Amino acid sequence: MSNEFSGTGNVGDLPLLKTVMVGSEERQVAELRVFFDEYRQDGKGGVEQAGGFWLDVNVWGERHAAEVAQLPVVEHREHEHEDDS
Repeated sequence: MSNEFSGTGNVGDLPLLKTVMVGSEERQVAELRVFFDEYRQDGKGGVEQAGGFWLDVNVWGERHAAEVAQLPVVEHREHEHEDDS
């Protein structure tokens, strides 16, 4: 059973491009981890990070998997909040 999810995030690790056997057919799949940020209004006219989550992602298909394997890695950093006092 396949699931589809649409979101915008940052690649957290180098994608891994693999060739696997599905029945008697070789297929390509790219495996990667993505961090999806969640933001909210900060009450001062801006936005602030309000959490997020990591998701393991598999992209199937020769063309798509090869493209995903070329994505740059963005290091996720926890945002520090300044004390307003």
